[in-house]
Amino acid sequence: MAYTDSGLIALYKDLWERHDTENLEMLFAGDIVYEEKVNSIFNGLEELKAYWNENREKQRNVSFHAKRFISTKEQIVIDWKATFFDIKRGRDVSLNGIMWWDLADGKIISLREYFNLI
Repeated sequence: MAYTDSGLIALYKDLWERHDTENLEMLFAGDIVYEEKVNSIFNGLEELKAYWNENREKQRNVSFHAKRFISTKEQIVIDWKATFFDIKRGRDVSLNGIMWWDLADGKIISLREYFNLI
């Protein structure tokens, strides 16, 4: 299935908001390198699925919004905002962030993410 740049972003939004780990392979390559923080790097789809499954238990009512993005055939950079309820802390969380995606064959092969609480 071929995706446009906005289609990939919409798929990411849908998967995160629903905590859908069953369909991550639609978006991510099997050898994905997903860098969420300096010390949080997930190598491969199985590690990424485990991380997203952990988040399913920590986050509720996720809302992701891509404010803007720029892209080439091989890369997408997204300026984004997300909100969710942090179950562990019992409070709402709002984040502003930037994601850099490297692409191959219509899937994300690496993702680097930087964000701040707002």
